Amino acid sequence: MEEQRTCSMCGCILNENEGTEIDDELIGYVLSSLTKGRKAFVLIGKGGTGKSTLLDLLESIVTKEFVSREPFHTMGAPNSVARYVDKKLNVSRENGVTPMRNEDGFKSLISCEGITGRDVYSKAVSYVPTLKFIFGSNHDLNFAHPDDAVYDRLIVILFTREVEEKDLNLDEKLFAERDVIVSLALDTLKDLVTSGYDFKESEPSRRYIEVKRKELHSAESFLEECCLLKQNAAVSKKDLFRAYEIWMDQNGMKAIGRNDFYDRVRRWNHQISDRKVKREGTRVQGFVGIKLLNGSEFIVDTEDSNEKNDVSQDGQETQDS
Repeated sequence: MEEQRTCSMCGCILNENEGTEIDDELIGYVLSSLTKGRKAFVLIGKGGTGKSTLLDLLESIVTKEFVSREPFHTMGAPNSVARYVDKKLNVSRENGVTPMRNEDGFKSLISCEGITGRDVYSKAVSYVPTLKFIFGSNHDLNFAHPDDAVYDRLIVILFTREVEEKDLNLDEKLFAERDVIVSLALDTLKDLVTSGYDFKESEPSRRYIEVKRKELHSAESFLEECCLLKQNAAVSKKDLFRAYEIWMDQNGMKAIGRNDFYDRVRRWNHQISDRKVKREGTRVQGFVGIKLLNGSEFIVDTEDSNEKNDVSQDGQETQDS
């Protein structure tokens, strides 16, 4: 009966639409000495949804001297890395819109790989981190240079419902029953390890990461869906990028920058090359070897081809005879 009542309280904290199995796994894993899960936890939701209550609970269980409070955007920075030494848990509530720019450090910290940090006016320190990271935020947390390896290391928990009737004594009640809460949470670890650390994320949380991955590979998805590889086909760079922006808007995603998009086009297939292209006598910058399925017809600019052929092997232009 006691355990059932405690479970009900925990359900008031983590209130995703898909249930609370991830709740016990999160608490159990964060408080354990296990490190092979290789995950950081991000709690996202507006105020009054219970994020701070969970973070307060975790902090009340871990001895204060073993808790750091470095914000998300500084994670991986040398000074933050130095402050993680001997810590078991990093808890951060104040996370703004500034993107994280130390993705390599983030990966090393979550994967428990050797890392070096240095705080101000201190000597550099090298160690193997074993602490867990959990962040709370009212909005998305972003990376300056995300990749699949970054998203592989994230568990996002969405707090979608405000607590209708706030219990002003909830913190005290949870603290009083923390031994039972920890016991229930640790009971989930055997199954978690057996599953290969397959955390039981809710469907909304899985979709959240899926959308992030689609945005990461948005250029490639657009090219596969809206373009055709064809020898001697041509398209202007401006038209191609504009079509990509429209496609992204229709799919509710944020487009990447123009130059980044052009780089991805070049890498998408080795047959694609930068060339001047023509339409109705007008020469513009474009790509050859690719065309839009529903776009204006361009042709390869033969004058541009001749100009390229007039360049000698040593890179100097030859003189016309």
